[in-house]
Amino acid sequence: RPGLAELIAQYRRQGGTAAAFDVFIDRTDGRHRLLYAREDCALAEYETPATLHIHPENRADLPFYLWQSGVDNRDFRLPLYGGRPGGECIAVVPLPDYPIAAIHTGQAGHWEVNLYPSTEPDRLRETYAALSAIQPNRRADFDLYWQGNRLIYLRETCAATDTAASFFLHILPQNVADLPADRQAAGFANMDFAFDRRGGHFAGRCMAVVALPEYPIAAIRTGQYVSGQGELWAAELTPER
Repeated sequence: RPGLAELIAQYRRQGGTAAAFDVFIDRTDGRHRLLYAREDCALAEYETPATLHIHPENRADLPFYLWQSGVDNRDFRLPLYGGRPGGECIAVVPLPDYPIAAIHTGQAGHWEVNLYPSTEPDRLRETYAALSAIQPNRRADFDLYWQGNRLIYLRETCAATDTAASFFLHILPQNVADLPADRQAAGFANMDFAFDRRGGHFAGRCMAVVALPEYPIAAIRTGQYVSGQGELWAAELTPER
């Protein structure tokens, strides 16, 4: 089992984050945690409070009083979770067990970084394996799987050019009143996204996983588009009866 310093060095060789601190998601030995590391770390940097905002894939995994915001605020101070050995700041912060869509962390006014756990190759491979015995709900440029509260996009043979264009994702609720007030006139929730925010490439394939709203959905319309040129492809899904 690698020690903490060895583990951080291993992650750095794979590529660090473009921020003052390197931040890595670690699942070694079944643990689920964030590793923060900065070489040549001043005492002031060590003592500056850190923000940690966790966005779950399913808001129902949060305590009920956080459902409206959809954010688990776990701001902290580095000394609570780590130390400053040899002038290097290190912190190990446990993460919740529920599936996480996104993590926003940093030190206000100094640096920030966004992480998307569902885009990690191991997570994508796990999701892919679970799809092996399931037929897609719709086939288009991507196979589309509507599974409970998430929509999965899968392309078996996939190049970087296949995921370069933005994805549009419009959710039509059964009851328009379930939408935020500023979307009720339009009649749908706009959940457009860039591929690298929701997916990744692995073994020549690409996959994206998007958490869907909790309210009853009448239809989903999705595809890819290029601004100023229009849609590249589109597909519509409705709930299976």
